[in-house]
Amino acid sequence: MKKNEYHILVVDDSPTFTRIIGDLILNNTNNTNIRIANSGMEAIRILGNNQIDLILLDVFMPIYDGLEMAKIIRNNPKTSKIPIIFITGSDPEQEFKEKALEVGGIDYINKSLIETELARLINLYLRFINWEKNINVKLQDKITELNQEIEKRIKIEKALVKATKELAEANNTKDKFFSIIAHDLKNPLSAFKNLAEVLSSDYKEMDEEELEQYLSLLNDSSSNLYSLLENLLVWARTQTGILNAKIEKFNIFDVVADIFDIVNNSAIDKRISINYNFDNSLEVFADENMISTVIRNLVTNAIKFTHYEGKIDILAEKIDNKVRIKIKDSGVGMSEEDISKLFIAGGTKSKLGTNKEKGTGLGLVICSEFVQLNNSKLNVKSELNVGTEFYFDLPLAE
Repeated sequence: MKKNEYHILVVDDSPTFTRIIGDLILNNTNNTNIRIANSGMEAIRILGNNQIDLILLDVFMPIYDGLEMAKIIRNNPKTSKIPIIFITGSDPEQEFKEKALEVGGIDYINKSLIETELARLINLYLRFINWEKNINVKLQDKITELNQEIEKRIKIEKALVKATKELAEANNTKDKFFSIIAHDLKNPLSAFKNLAEVLSSDYKEMDEEELEQYLSLLNDSSSNLYSLLENLLVWARTQTGILNAKIEKFNIFDVVADIFDIVNNSAIDKRISINYNFDNSLEVFADENMISTVIRNLVTNAIKFTHYEGKIDILAEKIDNKVRIKIKDSGVGMSEEDISKLFIAGGTKSKLGTNKEKGTGLGLVICSEFVQLNNSKLNVKSELNVGTEFYFDLPLAE
């Protein structure tokens, strides 16, 4: 529609009157198009297919009179805002005026008005329509501008929320890091320092057996310290996003067999039997190095907390399109409170094993995060003095 172009619908059952008023409007207004309807049904069809700015509606028509037509127009969302001016053959009574307003009419025109007065009224309403159009255009522009501003603010707020969350996570990671350094690293460093001082000052007075004992303690302390530092660095890499999973296909049985060769001597020392009798053709999609680290840590942990002559089972079973890997022991088990803090760095202090074995306090945290990097979750079931079971699922490689 062109700017300041008007479309007027004249509805009257008299073709003579609609022609006369149509010519009058065209001769006395600018940029105006006239649509003629000689019945209510024809008016409904025109309104359904055309853009109309103003309706001149006869009051008395067959089938649908003016008031009924006005109700239909107002009840249709597409036409409900179009101004309606009723056309009457005589000065309407007060009752009609009230009904006209009730059904949405804005005014009435008497057919007996002289042409100049009728033209003046039509032009007056067209100026109001034009003013309303301009106001609506400006309002729509403001609404569009406001919506754009709201979208910008929503994006900014989302970015702020994300940045705040990332900052909180970074601070939390930093706090955990320093907490581990302050607590878990301090003790083994202190033990190492004390042993080194004793050896440095008293080694000449020590006999061979005593010297050997101190050197063994020093070796254990350095191994524990190295293990803690190694785990600490690996965990720090997972927190900073440096470490990413390299997904590939590999045989899970072969990985478990290699781990068995590494850890079995520790198990033999405590007369613990490790069993891993499962389908040797099972292949999965995951990061082989990460999953190997997870299983090795879990089995080492199981050895640590299993009594002499206990048992550890390493299982891999196909469940639909997944392979569930389980490490189950007959060890000391854990309480619900311990389980709730198990995968939180610094959440719980590392406990001594059944043979006084020491831990770093980070092994299970790293296991959990390695499993997460492989799009899975490390789960645990445990019962005090009965045993513990860790398990996670990996995609089956057909």
